[in-house]
Formats: sequence, structure tokens, C-alpha cells
Amino acid sequence: MWTRSRQSYFNHVAAGCFRAALSISHGPTQAKGHAIGAKLCAIALAPRHKIHTSGGTLTITDNSAGSPHTVQLTGTGGQPSVVPSPATLSFASQSIGTSSPAQTVTLTNAGALSAQITQIQVSGDFAETNTCPLTLNPTATCTIQVTFTPTASGTRTGSLVITDSAPNSPQMVLLTGTGAAPSLGLGIESGGSSSATVAAGATAKYSMSIGGAGVSGTASLTCTGAPTGATCTVPATETLSATTATDFNVSVTTTARTAGALRRGDLERLPWLWAFALMAWVVLPAGGPAKRVQRRYLRWFSLSLLVLLCSCGGSNGGGGNPGGTPAGTYTVAVTAQVGSTSEQMPLTLIVQ
Repeated sequence: MWTRSRQSYFNHVAAGCFRAALSISHGPTQAKGHAIGAKLCAIALAPRHKIHTSGGTLTITDNSAGSPHTVQLTGTGGQPSVVPSPATLSFASQSIGTSSPAQTVTLTNAGALSAQITQIQVSGDFAETNTCPLTLNPTATCTIQVTFTPTASGTRTGSLVITDSAPNSPQMVLLTGTGAAPSLGLGIESGGSSSATVAAGATAKYSMSIGGAGVSGTASLTCTGAPTGATCTVPATETLSATTATDFNVSVTTTARTAGALRRGDLERLPWLWAFALMAWVVLPAGGPAKRVQRRYLRWFSLSLLVLLCSCGGSNGGGGNPGGTPAGTYTVAVTAQVGSTSEQMPLTLIVQ
């Protein structure tokens, strides 16, 4: 017969003897057979527990020399363990009816046995595609791509559920996202800036984008708020895609300031010119004929200077601005409109 030690760790799977006379007993049951001329017996054992590393002894007692015979046994039980990573996915604000870029969940079998994957499904405003096989071997991985397409505004929730043969099945990944009302998507191009600094006479340039926010059609563009002596240029129209943004450029061309031009502010900073002109007109007395002629010319010069200063000081720029674009910080607004929907983007212009 054969017996086993440490019976709690091994189950008897099968015993087969060919041309043998053998009595077999294990646990509470026994199996006996009679045959002449024993040649070969096979005994199959399996670990009793799913996860356990242990040893044992198989003892065979018969009428041959050296009986009883022993065989040392070792075995390790195992099971699959399917682990999704990460455990949560959070999606940024997405326009209603448009799909987000995909985010990835990695599925790993961290167990000792293969896992049978029976189902992968999502709920809510989410969709998935995956590369997972029906059988996920130990240490193997597969990926699940999840996208978010909101059907309403506000916070949207759902879940990704994986069903398989692992003891920890089903596994769940929590999904969240925010739905946003459709818009024209007017803004600064990725990597661009809404502020530009230039010297008077130079051109400020801005890189902008429009579309990809749920509205399609043709947008009309306008630009307002350019300072004195400057011109803002935008495309007259841009074609909008509900799903893809389109880039366009805005430029503000300024005018150089003339060194010899006098502006109202310059006059306010030069009061001595006024004082000199008035003194020459009022104070100088009349004298002899020669001096009288000299003083007459001086008075005419003073009067001409007064007229020149008055004419220069009376202008404040405008379309024929001789002083160019004044230094300062300005806000230029770009407006896009499709039907009754409009959006505006402010741009900062700094003229030195």
C-alpha cells in the first residue's frame, strides 16, 4: 500500500498500476487490486491549497526488499491575480458631443496561474477599446483605452469593470469627467502668449486658435482697441470645426515716433518757449529807426513762433499722427462671431 504524510497539503489525483499486485490506501478510503508480475505503478498528487508551498512524503509499503519506500514531495499552489492600474481616471472639461483623447488603463496578471478574461465593459459617457486576450498569462499585461464623450454639462461619472477568473474579480476603475457647453473655442494657440512688447514702428504678432469646442460653421473676426497710429489685422473669416481647432495670426502694426515733431505733451514740458515769445512781443520797447527795424523783425519772429507752437500743440495724433504710436500698455480685443454666438479674446500690447 502507499500512504502520505502531512495529508492536509496534498490531494490524491490518480493512481494507476500496470501488471501489478498492489494495495492502495489514502485518507479514509482504500483501493485494492490483484495482478501478477507488477511492472509499473503511477501515482498522481496535487496540492490541496491554492496558494501554499509545502513538502510531504509518499510512503509505499510492499513485500519487496527495502520496503517501505518513500518519496519526498514538494509543491506550490497558485492562482491568478488581475490588477488594473491606475484605479481611477479623471478627464478634463470636454465639450458636449465631442470625444476626449484616450487615457490608458494597464491590466496585469500578478498571480501564478493564467487568468481567463470574460468581459470588459464601461458605463456612463465613456467608451473603451482594448488589447486584452481571452487568456492573460502570469506576469503578462494588456491595455484598455478609455475615451470620454459627455452628453450633458457638469460632472459625469462611470466605471470600467473587468470580469475574469481571478479570485478578486470583478476589478473596477472609477471614471470621472466634466461636460462643457459648446463654444467657439477662441483662444491663444498652445505655447503662444496673449501679450507682446514692441518698439514704436514695429509689429506685434499673436498666434491664436478657434474651433474644436463643439460648434461648426464660419466665424467672422474683428479686432478693436488698437492705439493711436496703430493698425490691427485679423483674417476676415475662419472655418470652424466642432472637433478640431484651427490656428490663425493677429498682428498689430505700430508707427514710429518722429524725433522733430511737437505734441501737446512736449509743449507742456517746454514753458520757456512761451515765455521767450511773450517777452519778445511785449517787453521790447520801440527805439531809433535802426533799432526799430531790428525790433520789428524780432517781433515778427516771435509772432511766427507763437503761431507755430499753437498749430503744433493743437494736434493730438489721429490718423495723421506725426508723433507715431505713443508709449504705453494697451488692450486689443479680437472678437469671433457665428450667428448669434460671439466670443472675445483680449490681447495685451506694450509699446515702448
